[in-house]
Amino acid sequence: MPLLLTCSTAIGLGLVACAEERPSKTGQEGDRSIPRKRTLAPPYGYVDWWPVNLGFNNLEEPFRDVQIRHAINHAINREELVEVGWQGAGKANFLPFPNFPALRQYLDEAAPLVEKYGVATYDTARTAAIMRAKGWRRDEEGFWARDGTRFKIPIDIGTVHQDLAPVLVAQLRRAGFNASSRMTADSITRMAQGTAKAFMMGSVGSIRDPYFTLNFFHSRYVQPTGTHSERYWRWRHVEFDQLVDRMGRTPPNDPKLVELFRAAMDIWLRELPAIPLVQWYHRIPHNQTYWTNWPSEENPYINSAYWHKTWLLVLLGIKAAR
Repeated sequence: MPLLLTCSTAIGLGLVACAEERPSKTGQEGDRSIPRKRTLAPPYGYVDWWPVNLGFNNLEEPFRDVQIRHAINHAINREELVEVGWQGAGKANFLPFPNFPALRQYLDEAAPLVEKYGVATYDTARTAAIMRAKGWRRDEEGFWARDGTRFKIPIDIGTVHQDLAPVLVAQLRRAGFNASSRMTADSITRMAQGTAKAFMMGSVGSIRDPYFTLNFFHSRYVQPTGTHSERYWRWRHVEFDQLVDRMGRTPPNDPKLVELFRAAMDIWLRELPAIPLVQWYHRIPHNQTYWTNWPSEENPYINSAYWHKTWLLVLLGIKAAR
Protein backbone atom coordinates (compact mmCIF):
# COMPACT_ATOMS: atom_id res chain seq x y z
CA MET A 1 0.00 0.00 0.00
CA PRO A 2 1.49 3.40 -0.91
CA LEU A 3 2.33 5.79 1.93
CA LEU A 4 0.17 8.92 1.80
CA LEU A 5 1.71 12.05 3.31
CA THR A 6 0.19 15.43 3.88
CA CYS A 7 2.02 18.41 2.42
CA SER A 8 2.87 19.53 5.94
CA THR A 9 4.33 16.16 6.96
CA ALA A 10 6.36 15.88 3.76
CA ILE A 11 7.93 19.27 4.50
CA GLY A 12 8.56 18.32 8.10
CA LEU A 13 10.29 15.08 7.13
CA GLY A 14 12.59 16.87 4.74
CA LEU A 15 11.11 15.26 1.65
CA VAL A 16 9.98 18.62 0.30
CA ALA A 17 11.73 21.96 0.76
CA CYS A 18 8.64 24.15 0.40
CA ALA A 19 5.06 23.88 -0.84
CA GLU A 20 1.85 25.83 -0.58
CA GLU A 21 -0.76 24.41 1.78
CA ARG A 22 -4.18 25.40 3.03
CA PRO A 23 -4.81 26.62 6.60
CA SER A 24 -6.11 23.51 8.36
CA LYS A 25 -5.34 22.85 12.00
CA THR A 26 -4.14 19.35 11.12
CA GLY A 27 -1.90 20.69 8.37
CA GLN A 28 -0.42 23.61 10.30
CA GLU A 29 -0.43 22.42 13.91
CA GLY A 30 -0.78 18.66 13.83
CA ASP A 31 2.90 17.81 13.41
CA ARG A 32 4.58 19.68 16.26
CA SER A 33 6.62 16.56 17.02
CA ILE A 34 8.57 17.13 13.80
CA PRO A 35 11.19 19.72 14.79
CA ARG A 36 12.22 20.59 11.26
CA LYS A 37 8.88 22.20 10.40
CA ARG A 38 8.47 25.69 11.71
CA THR A 39 4.96 26.25 13.08
CA LEU A 40 3.56 29.72 12.52
CA ALA A 41 0.59 31.56 14.00
CA PRO A 42 -2.59 32.34 12.04
CA PRO A 43 -3.01 33.32 9.26
CA TYR A 44 -0.01 31.08 8.52
CA GLY A 45 1.25 33.23 5.67
CA TYR A 46 1.51 36.64 4.07
CA VAL A 47 -1.01 38.72 2.11
CA ASP A 48 -0.75 38.19 -1.63
CA TRP A 49 -1.77 40.65 -4.36
CA TRP A 50 -4.70 38.38 -5.40
CA PRO A 51 -7.73 39.11 -3.16
CA VAL A 52 -10.54 36.68 -3.93
CA ASN A 53 -13.83 37.80 -5.47
CA LEU A 54 -17.08 36.25 -6.55
CA GLY A 55 -17.03 37.29 -10.19
CA PHE A 56 -19.68 37.29 -12.89
CA ASN A 57 -20.09 37.48 -16.62
CA ASN A 58 -21.66 40.91 -16.39
CA LEU A 59 -22.93 40.73 -19.98
CA GLU A 60 -25.39 37.98 -19.14
CA GLU A 61 -28.64 37.83 -17.22
CA PRO A 62 -29.32 37.81 -14.38
CA PHE A 63 -25.89 39.06 -13.31
CA ARG A 64 -25.83 42.11 -15.57
CA ASP A 65 -28.37 43.67 -13.17
CA VAL A 66 -26.51 45.74 -10.56
CA GLN A 67 -29.28 45.30 -8.00
CA ILE A 68 -29.06 41.54 -8.35
CA ARG A 69 -25.33 41.71 -7.70
CA HIS A 70 -26.00 43.71 -4.53
CA ALA A 71 -28.67 41.21 -3.47
CA ILE A 72 -26.09 38.42 -3.76
CA ASN A 73 -23.54 40.51 -1.88
CA HIS A 74 -25.91 40.97 1.09
CA ALA A 75 -26.30 37.18 1.29
CA ILE A 76 -22.57 36.63 1.96
CA ASN A 77 -21.20 36.48 5.49
CA ARG A 78 -17.48 36.99 4.98
CA GLU A 79 -16.60 36.46 8.62
CA GLU A 80 -18.23 33.03 8.44
CA LEU A 81 -16.34 32.31 5.21
CA VAL A 82 -13.07 32.87 7.07
CA GLU A 83 -14.12 31.14 10.28
CA VAL A 84 -15.45 27.99 8.65
CA GLY A 85 -13.53 27.83 5.36
CA TRP A 86 -10.18 28.87 6.81
CA GLN A 87 -10.72 28.07 10.49
CA GLY A 88 -10.31 31.74 11.32
CA ALA A 89 -6.96 32.09 9.57
CA GLY A 90 -7.66 35.07 7.31
CA LYS A 91 -9.41 38.40 6.83
CA ALA A 92 -12.61 39.46 5.14
CA ASN A 93 -12.27 41.91 2.27
CA PHE A 94 -14.58 44.53 0.77
CA LEU A 95 -12.41 46.03 -1.97
CA PRO A 96 -10.65 44.52 -5.01
CA PHE A 97 -7.22 45.38 -3.54
CA PRO A 98 -4.71 43.63 -1.30
CA ASN A 99 -4.19 45.18 2.11
CA PHE A 100 -0.66 46.35 1.33
CA PRO A 101 0.86 49.26 3.30
CA ALA A 102 1.57 51.22 0.11
CA LEU A 103 -2.12 51.04 -0.85
CA ARG A 104 -3.63 51.92 2.51
CA GLN A 105 -4.09 55.61 1.80
CA TYR A 106 -6.35 54.57 -1.07
CA LEU A 107 -8.13 51.88 0.94
CA ASP A 108 -8.87 54.50 3.60
CA GLU A 109 -10.30 56.79 0.93
CA ALA A 110 -12.62 54.02 -0.24
CA ALA A 111 -13.82 52.98 3.23
CA PRO A 112 -16.68 55.54 3.40
CA LEU A 113 -17.86 54.35 -0.04
CA VAL A 114 -17.96 50.76 1.17
CA GLU A 115 -20.30 51.93 3.92
CA LYS A 116 -22.28 54.18 1.57
CA TYR A 117 -23.18 51.30 -0.73
CA GLY A 118 -23.53 48.65 1.98
CA VAL A 119 -20.89 46.37 0.50
CA ALA A 120 -19.82 45.18 3.95
CA THR A 121 -23.41 44.55 5.07
CA TYR A 122 -24.51 40.96 5.53
CA ASP A 123 -28.31 41.17 5.62
CA THR A 124 -30.47 38.52 3.97
CA ALA A 125 -33.54 40.68 4.61
CA ARG A 126 -32.07 43.23 2.19
CA THR A 127 -31.42 40.39 -0.24
CA ALA A 128 -35.06 39.33 0.01
CA ALA A 129 -36.35 42.88 -0.48
CA ILE A 130 -34.35 43.30 -3.68
CA MET A 131 -35.38 39.92 -5.02
CA ARG A 132 -39.07 40.51 -4.35
CA ALA A 133 -38.86 43.93 -6.01
CA LYS A 134 -37.44 42.17 -9.06
CA GLY A 135 -40.39 39.81 -9.22
CA TRP A 136 -38.78 36.75 -7.64
CA ARG A 137 -40.66 34.66 -5.08
CA ARG A 138 -39.58 31.74 -2.89
CA ASP A 139 -40.85 28.38 -4.09
CA GLU A 140 -41.92 25.42 -1.95
CA GLU A 141 -38.28 24.51 -1.26
CA GLY A 142 -37.27 28.05 -0.36
CA PHE A 143 -35.44 28.98 -3.57
CA TRP A 144 -36.01 32.20 -5.48
CA ALA A 145 -38.02 31.47 -8.63
CA ARG A 146 -39.72 33.49 -11.37
CA ASP A 147 -41.92 32.18 -14.16
CA GLY A 148 -41.22 28.66 -12.98
CA THR A 149 -37.42 29.01 -13.17
CA ARG A 150 -35.14 29.03 -10.15
CA PHE A 151 -32.35 31.57 -9.71
CA LYS A 152 -29.23 29.49 -10.28
CA ILE A 153 -25.68 30.49 -9.38
CA PRO A 154 -23.28 27.82 -10.70
CA ILE A 155 -19.84 28.92 -9.47
CA ASP A 156 -16.75 27.76 -11.32
CA ILE A 157 -13.73 27.36 -9.03
CA GLY A 158 -10.13 26.22 -9.10
CA THR A 159 -8.50 23.81 -6.66
CA VAL A 160 -7.34 26.65 -4.40
CA HIS A 161 -10.94 27.65 -3.64
CA GLN A 162 -12.32 24.26 -2.67
CA ASP A 163 -12.12 25.21 1.01
CA LEU A 164 -14.11 28.46 0.72
CA ALA A 165 -16.53 27.49 -2.06
CA PRO A 166 -18.71 25.05 -0.04
CA VAL A 167 -19.22 27.69 2.64
CA LEU A 168 -20.10 30.34 0.06
CA VAL A 169 -22.53 27.98 -1.68
CA ALA A 170 -24.20 27.13 1.65
CA GLN A 171 -24.66 30.82 2.44
CA LEU A 172 -26.19 31.58 -0.95
CA ARG A 173 -28.54 28.62 -0.71
CA ARG A 174 -29.54 29.69 2.78
CA ALA A 175 -30.50 33.06 1.27
CA GLY A 176 -32.64 31.36 -1.40
CA PHE A 177 -30.28 31.12 -4.37
CA ASN A 178 -29.93 27.76 -6.08
CA ALA A 179 -26.15 27.89 -5.84
CA SER A 180 -23.59 25.20 -6.57
CA SER A 181 -19.88 24.97 -7.35
CA ARG A 182 -17.91 22.94 -9.85
CA MET A 183 -14.17 22.37 -10.10
CA THR A 184 -13.11 21.13 -13.51
CA ALA A 185 -9.97 21.10 -15.61
CA ASP A 186 -11.37 23.69 -18.04
CA SER A 187 -12.63 26.22 -15.47
CA ILE A 188 -10.20 28.94 -16.62
CA THR A 189 -11.24 28.39 -20.23
CA ARG A 190 -14.89 28.85 -19.29
CA MET A 191 -14.09 32.03 -17.37
CA ALA A 192 -12.11 33.42 -20.29
CA GLN A 193 -14.88 32.60 -22.77
CA GLY A 194 -17.65 33.84 -20.50
CA THR A 195 -19.53 30.56 -20.38
CA ALA A 196 -18.81 30.56 -16.64
CA LYS A 197 -21.55 32.93 -15.48
CA ALA A 198 -20.20 33.05 -11.91
CA PHE A 199 -16.74 32.17 -10.62
CA MET A 200 -14.22 32.68 -7.84
CA MET A 201 -11.15 34.58 -8.97
CA GLY A 202 -8.55 36.98 -7.64
CA SER A 203 -8.28 40.60 -8.76
CA VAL A 204 -4.62 41.32 -9.40
CA GLY A 205 -2.64 44.32 -10.51
CA SER A 206 -1.94 46.85 -7.81
CA ILE A 207 0.99 46.84 -5.43
CA ARG A 208 1.20 50.55 -4.66
CA ASP A 209 -0.70 52.29 -7.47
CA PRO A 210 -4.46 51.51 -7.58
CA TYR A 211 -4.58 52.09 -11.34
CA PHE A 212 -3.40 48.61 -12.23
CA THR A 213 -6.22 46.70 -10.55
CA LEU A 214 -8.90 49.08 -11.78
CA ASN A 215 -7.48 48.91 -15.29
CA PHE A 216 -8.38 45.22 -15.44
CA PHE A 217 -12.04 46.19 -15.03
CA HIS A 218 -11.80 48.53 -18.04
CA SER A 219 -14.15 47.73 -20.91
CA ARG A 220 -11.19 47.37 -23.30
CA TYR A 221 -11.02 43.77 -22.11
CA VAL A 222 -14.70 43.00 -22.74
CA GLN A 223 -15.38 40.37 -25.38
CA PRO A 224 -18.71 38.78 -26.31
CA THR A 225 -19.66 35.61 -24.49
CA GLY A 226 -17.99 32.73 -26.30
CA THR A 227 -14.93 34.79 -27.30
CA HIS A 228 -11.73 34.57 -25.26
CA SER A 229 -11.11 37.57 -22.99
CA GLU A 230 -7.88 38.28 -21.15
CA ARG A 231 -9.90 39.52 -18.16
CA TYR A 232 -13.05 37.75 -17.11
CA TRP A 233 -15.34 40.41 -15.60
CA ARG A 234 -16.99 41.58 -18.87
CA TRP A 235 -18.23 44.84 -17.39
CA ARG A 236 -18.75 48.12 -19.22
CA HIS A 237 -19.05 51.61 -17.75
CA VAL A 238 -18.02 54.58 -19.87
CA GLU A 239 -17.43 57.05 -17.03
CA PHE A 240 -15.37 54.47 -15.10
CA ASP A 241 -13.25 53.84 -18.21
CA GLN A 242 -12.58 57.56 -18.58
CA LEU A 243 -11.52 57.90 -14.96
CA VAL A 244 -9.21 54.89 -15.21
CA ASP A 245 -7.66 56.29 -18.39
CA ARG A 246 -6.95 59.53 -16.55
CA MET A 247 -5.47 57.59 -13.62
CA GLY A 248 -3.12 55.89 -16.08
CA ARG A 249 -1.79 59.29 -17.14
CA THR A 250 -1.39 60.57 -13.57
CA PRO A 251 1.89 60.05 -11.66
CA PRO A 252 1.55 58.13 -8.38
CA ASN A 253 2.82 61.11 -6.37
CA ASP A 254 0.24 63.49 -7.84
CA PRO A 255 -2.57 64.26 -5.31
CA LYS A 256 -4.97 64.22 -8.26
CA LEU A 257 -4.65 60.42 -8.35
CA VAL A 258 -6.47 60.11 -5.01
CA GLU A 259 -9.34 62.22 -6.32
CA LEU A 260 -9.62 60.15 -9.50
CA PHE A 261 -9.42 56.94 -7.49
CA ARG A 262 -12.24 58.05 -5.19
CA ALA A 263 -14.47 58.87 -8.15
CA ALA A 264 -13.69 55.55 -9.86
CA MET A 265 -14.34 53.55 -6.70
CA ASP A 266 -17.64 55.35 -6.18
CA ILE A 267 -18.74 53.86 -9.50
CA TRP A 268 -17.13 50.47 -8.88
CA LEU A 269 -18.75 49.96 -5.47
CA ARG A 270 -22.10 51.25 -6.66
CA GLU A 271 -22.06 48.91 -9.67
CA LEU A 272 -20.21 46.05 -7.93
CA PRO A 273 -19.00 44.16 -11.04
CA ALA A 274 -17.39 41.63 -8.69
CA ILE A 275 -17.99 40.90 -5.01
CA PRO A 276 -14.82 41.04 -2.88
CA LEU A 277 -14.69 38.18 -0.39
CA VAL A 278 -11.36 37.71 1.39
CA GLN A 279 -7.74 38.71 1.35
CA TRP A 280 -5.58 36.00 -0.20
CA TYR A 281 -2.60 34.50 1.59
CA HIS A 282 0.43 32.56 0.48
CA ARG A 283 0.92 29.84 3.10
CA ILE A 284 4.26 28.32 2.22
CA PRO A 285 6.14 26.65 5.07
CA HIS A 286 9.82 25.90 4.52
CA ASN A 287 12.01 23.05 5.64
CA GLN A 288 15.18 24.30 7.33
CA THR A 289 17.05 20.98 7.41
CA TYR A 290 19.16 21.43 4.30
CA TRP A 291 18.54 25.05 3.34
CA THR A 292 18.14 28.22 5.42
CA ASN A 293 17.58 31.93 4.77
CA TRP A 294 14.14 31.39 3.28
CA PRO A 295 12.03 34.58 3.00
CA SER A 296 10.31 35.17 6.32
CA GLU A 297 8.56 37.85 8.33
CA GLU A 298 11.92 38.75 9.85
CA ASN A 299 13.71 38.68 6.49
CA PRO A 300 11.13 39.50 3.76
CA TYR A 301 13.59 39.98 0.92
CA ILE A 302 11.04 38.64 -1.61
CA ASN A 303 7.80 36.67 -1.62
CA SER A 304 8.32 32.92 -1.52
CA ALA A 305 5.83 31.87 -4.21
CA TYR A 306 7.74 29.30 -6.23
CA TRP A 307 5.39 29.72 -9.22
CA HIS A 308 6.25 33.43 -9.56
CA LYS A 309 8.99 34.72 -11.83
CA THR A 310 10.75 36.11 -8.73
CA TRP A 311 11.50 32.57 -7.52
CA LEU A 312 15.05 32.88 -8.84
CA LEU A 313 15.70 35.45 -6.09
CA VAL A 314 14.76 32.82 -3.51
CA LEU A 315 17.09 30.26 -5.10
CA LEU A 316 19.88 32.82 -4.99
CA GLY A 317 19.03 33.79 -1.40
CA ILE A 318 18.81 30.45 0.39
CA LYS A 319 21.94 29.06 1.99
CA ALA A 320 23.12 25.50 2.62
CA ALA A 321 22.57 24.47 6.22
CA ARG A 322 25.47 21.99 6.22
